[in-house]
Amino acid sequence: MSEKHVFGLARPQEGAAVLGLFADLFPVARQAWVPLGCPGALAYVQDTIERQGAGGDNVWFVARDGGVAGAAEIRRSPEALFLNHVLVRRDLQGRGLGRRLLAEGFARLRGARTREISLDVFADNARARGWYERLGFRVVASTRWELAGLPATSGTAGWFVSGLAQADCVQARYGFSMFDLHTPAGQYHVGRLGSDWFRVADARLVDDAVAGVALSALGPGRRVLLLRRVAPEAEAAREQPDANLLALGYRMSAPLDDTLRALRGEPS
Repeated sequence: MSEKHVFGLARPQEGAAVLGLFADLFPVARQAWVPLGCPGALAYVQDTIERQGAGGDNVWFVARDGGVAGAAEIRRSPEALFLNHVLVRRDLQGRGLGRRLLAEGFARLRGARTREISLDVFADNARARGWYERLGFRVVASTRWELAGLPATSGTAGWFVSGLAQADCVQARYGFSMFDLHTPAGQYHVGRLGSDWFRVADARLVDDAVAGVALSALGPGRRVLLLRRVAPEAEAAREQPDANLLALGYRMSAPLDDTLRALRGEPS
């Protein structure tokens, strides 16, 4: 069936179809945790597509059958690719379209120094993880998606934000943004997702009383989503459940050339 599909870079007018696949396939309860689940995601996808031929690092690659049958968002850097999303229409899953979509996309974006491909997958998505393992991917780290509490304090000064004006403009257009928060204890990259979440990857922030005051002022009522990186073996050895744990994710990586051979069904 995949032979009937045409593969190529996405067009801006296909942004709505791409987002339709995301809305249908990505867990609904987790969509607000990622940029594609934010209110301005359509503008973001369309803008990304418009710029991908002019040096943008994010690329949308699609399979067409008269409409958008599948889509993959791939971020490129000189030595590695990162698969943000791979989305295949439900009626075409299990028929080889995802393999061919990724093979075509990875091959097109492979540079002279590109050696590795990485991705993130939720631990409870056993089907996807098994597919990636068959393609040669291996878990290299675990990420705990936690609902983080902030210190209960008030009246603490000494913080400021760099990039806030620019972040506000991005937030207005896309519904998500990022800025740098500075406190006497350190500097933190802070993301805003929609109107409900801050998203951070630095666990020091949740113990920084000044940071807590700053975030309360910058986004009253927002919750904090902490992406805490842990070693896979440490998470596997955990004995007690954690009420703050919202989801567990795995970072998986593989040599790009090996993955391309597996996608094409070639011997390793």
